[in-house]
Formats: sequence, structure tokens, C-alpha cells
Amino acid sequence: MVRIINNQSTGKTRQLLTYAKEHNCVVVCPIPNRMRDKAVRYGLGYIDCISYEDFLNDYKTGTTTEGKYVVDELEKLVMLMFQNGATLEGYCLTTDV
Repeated sequence: MVRIINNQSTGKTRQLLTYAKEHNCVVVCPIPNRMRDKAVRYGLGYIDCISYEDFLNDYKTGTTTEGKYVVDELEKLVMLMFQNGATLEGYCLTTDV
């Protein structure tokens, strides 16, 4: 598993897209068309992308496609999992997996 953690505007998305291309991963992101365009501009060619909403819906209905995934901005995806006034107030993360 790759973890890309850094400040804004430091090339995290480019690193993630490069990893996705090299490891044949689907990118889970807010706006798939924009992410595919970035991949092309970075010289990586086509990369398969899926929106947060579609990914969560596929998970909910048990139709998630088998394969490998990477997530752009994981916290944003997790925040979408909370509904009906529930909010994420914190989490812990182990980095030695």
C-alpha cells in the first residue's frame, strides 16, 4: 500500500496517478473526468477513474468491481460515509502496514 502524505500543491496527485498507472489501479476521486484529464496532461495516458459516489454506491450494493484501487483525498471519501447529521471528529492511522 502506498501512502502519499504532504502539503497542498506538492505533487501528491501526480504521484498517486503514476502509482495507479504502474500498478493498474482504479482511481477513486471527486471528479473522474478531471482526474483523467490530469493523467493525460502528466503524460500517463488513460487511467480508469470512478467518483466517490459511484464507488460508495457499488460498495453498498455489493457490485464493487474486483481489482485494485487508490483514493485521492481519502478524508473526503470518508466524510461522505457519514449521513443524517453524523460527523467524523477524528481518526487514527497506522503507517506500518
